[in-house]
Amino acid sequence: MFDTVVVGAGPAGSTVARLLAQRGFKVLLLEKKTLPRPKLCAGAVSLRAERYLPADWENAVLNTVYGGNLGFRGRNYLSARCEEPVVKIVDRKSFDFFLTLKAQDEGVTVREGETFLNFHTLRGDWTEVVTDKGVYKTRYLIGADGALSRVLRALGIKRKVYPVCEALIQTRIGDMDEVFIDIGVVKWGYAWIFPRGEDRVSVGVASLRPEAKNTRELLLDYIKGHPLLRGKKVLSLKCWFLSPSRGTLFTGEGDIFLAGEASASVDSLLGEGIYYS
Repeated sequence: MFDTVVVGAGPAGSTVARLLAQRGFKVLLLEKKTLPRPKLCAGAVSLRAERYLPADWENAVLNTVYGGNLGFRGRNYLSARCEEPVVKIVDRKSFDFFLTLKAQDEGVTVREGETFLNFHTLRGDWTEVVTDKGVYKTRYLIGADGALSRVLRALGIKRKVYPVCEALIQTRIGDMDEVFIDIGVVKWGYAWIFPRGEDRVSVGVASLRPEAKNTRELLLDYIKGHPLLRGKKVLSLKCWFLSPSRGTLFTGEGDIFLAGEASASVDSLLGEGIYYS
C-alpha cells in the first residue's frame, strides 16, 4: 500500500516522486525498463527548470550552450550568443538514472523492469494498480510514462502522437557550445544539431503534425547534405514519438494524474519537454 504510485522514471516521474517523498508521502516509482536505459531526446534543459532539480544536478551536464544558429536546410544561418548560459545538455540515459537515484535518496521505492497494465477504482478512495509482477493499492496514481502512456490509455483517452528521429554522430563542431536549428527540412517541423559531450552531436528531425512521413529518410538526407555533418560517422539512429500539447493538456481524472509527455506537457513550437515535465 502506497500514498502514491508513479508510473515512469523519466524527469517528470522521478521528480514528482522525489518532491512528494520530501513532503512525507510513501511513494512507489515503477519503470518498465532496467535503469539506466536509453531515451530518445536531444537533452536540452533550459535553466528555468533548475529550481525543480536537485542541487547537484549539473554533475549530469555534458555541454553548456551559449549560442544558437537558425538556418534553412543547413545554410544561411543567423547566429546569436549570450554571455550567460542558455541551456545545458544532458544525456537522458544518465540524467534519468541520476534523478531516480535522488528520488531513492528521499525514500522512494523504485521497481525496475515492471510494466504497468491497468488500474481499478476501489471503495474508500483507493486505487488498485496492476502490473506484470504484482498488485498495489494507492491513494493516488500518477502516469508519467511518455507519449504512448499506458495510464492515459487505461483512462480511455486517445490522442495523436508526432514522429521524431534522432541520430548520434561522431564529430566536433567549434567549441561545442552552440546549437543549430534548421527549417525547411521537414513539413511542420525542423531539424537540430546539439552538442553531446566532447566529440559527439545529436542530430534530429521532428514534425509537430502527425501527417509528416519518412522522417528517418529526411534525417539521413539532412546528414548527408549538411556541410558540418557530411561524411561523419553515424553511431546510432532511432525513431520515436512526441506529444506536443497543441493547446490541450491531459491532467487526469479524480485521483489519477498525468505528468510529462503523458499529459502532453511539451512545447508545441520548440518541442521542449523537460521543463514542462
